[in-house]
Amino acid sequence: MSRVRLLSFCLVVLLVPHVSFAHAPATEGAAAVQASDGVEAITLQDPTLQSVAAYGAISVPGEQDIYRFTPAQDAKIPVEALVPARVSNRFFAPDVVVASTAFPAGTDVPVAIPEGWGAVLISSEWKDREVYFEEFSQERLYHGVERMLDVHAGNTYLVYIFDDERQTGDYALGIGSVENFDEQPMSTVLAEVFRVKAGTVSNVPVAWTDVLGLFLAIAGFVIGLGAVSVIDVHGFLARRSAYWTQATIRTHYVTKPLIWIGMLLAVVGTSIYFSRIGWTNLAPVLAPLAVVLVLNGAYLSFVVSPQLQRMEKTGKEGDLVPRGLQRRITVSFLVSFFGWWSALFLLVWQVVVLR
Repeated sequence: MSRVRLLSFCLVVLLVPHVSFAHAPATEGAAAVQASDGVEAITLQDPTLQSVAAYGAISVPGEQDIYRFTPAQDAKIPVEALVPARVSNRFFAPDVVVASTAFPAGTDVPVAIPEGWGAVLISSEWKDREVYFEEFSQERLYHGVERMLDVHAGNTYLVYIFDDERQTGDYALGIGSVENFDEQPMSTVLAEVFRVKAGTVSNVPVAWTDVLGLFLAIAGFVIGLGAVSVIDVHGFLARRSAYWTQATIRTHYVTKPLIWIGMLLAVVGTSIYFSRIGWTNLAPVLAPLAVVLVLNGAYLSFVVSPQLQRMEKTGKEGDLVPRGLQRRITVSFLVSFFGWWSALFLLVWQVVVLR
């Protein structure tokens, strides 16, 4: 597919509401319709009148998605399966089979087509694929293999998309090249663009438990670790400065509750996350680390904080903190600093590497 035509195709994907954003396993969803050919498939609009982009995902090894269209006129149209260029799709190169009574019967293809139908196989290979950067959507796409097919008015065509190497991933199936940009409500355009960018164009259920757990955990780290960093810097500057000692005493009234709020959110979030995947991998490491941080926070809140408050009430907030207390605060701050950063690193490792 030429650069100009591929750009037009991607614009159609993002701007035209007639584009079919669908995941169409034969057994899923009300959108899959069984016709007289006995095959359940998503019905696409006529690609000879308006090019079509069907977004979907092969979420289970061996799964196949099926689409159906009936052209109103004879035409030669391109068919290509593109794949978003990301790590999860690096080995995913779906094949396409287009079947119809208009093709000679007896073709050997790796999918079950209706009896008496012919088919065309479009095979793809994940090695040495060209990556195309679509400037409008800011997406990188792996090229598939484009095939120009002659389609005839009134004939039904079934399009099967699958991966014979049993890989999984998401795809953009492009059919046709005719541009027909009608005026569309901005709300529709934005909604479709968001669905594409957010990866919610297929019928694969969203793991809301994971989303909620990680959201709360990340929010906890943002709030808690941010507050820890602020008070740690203040404490470091206050070692030999009466000005920063006064600033530290006043600042800790704000950072102390924020640290506890952050810790609560982080503990609740990681607990929700691990409750679904099981208390394995790094959970046994994160749990005692959380206990250490809670105990350390309790020491700072209920032992150190009252002493700082006493300095303020007695008019000594401008004095340097006694050296003995400084040493204990320094040790506690180091535990807090390395504990929070270690917990964050372990959570990232769990999600990215061990997931």
